[in-house]
Amino acid sequence: MVRERDMFLWLKRPTIANIKAVLEWAEMRALREDICYREGGGVETYTSDREFVDILRYVDRSAKLFFRIIVRKGMNQMMYLDNKKQNDLIDICLFSVSVGDKSYYMNFYLSAGLLGALRRKFPVSEKIVH
Repeated sequence: MVRERDMFLWLKRPTIANIKAVLEWAEMRALREDICYREGGGVETYTSDREFVDILRYVDRSAKLFFRIIVRKGMNQMMYLDNKKQNDLIDICLFSVSVGDKSYYMNFYLSAGLLGALRRKFPVSEKIVH
């Protein structure tokens, strides 16, 4: 769900290698990670049966179109992270990584305090870069 207070960031050089590097960086720092899949165009979602590093090998040009970095203000991901308060988070996600007849989805939720480190390591823009 996109809210008005969400801020989207775009890699200035959105190559597959850079996307993989951001995902690896996020996976190591995530407060929470959700990796799941859907089979054969179905709508039901299942917990991933593959490791993150295995799925990462299948990131290609079509999956690259579904990469997002979103700074979410006052989000608590349905109280998963802290049952008492809302948090500002960085949601780094990639959807539609095809492996056989399965489509994998991954979200990494990071503390908003890592935004400066993210910007220093990976040049990003608030304007869409293609």
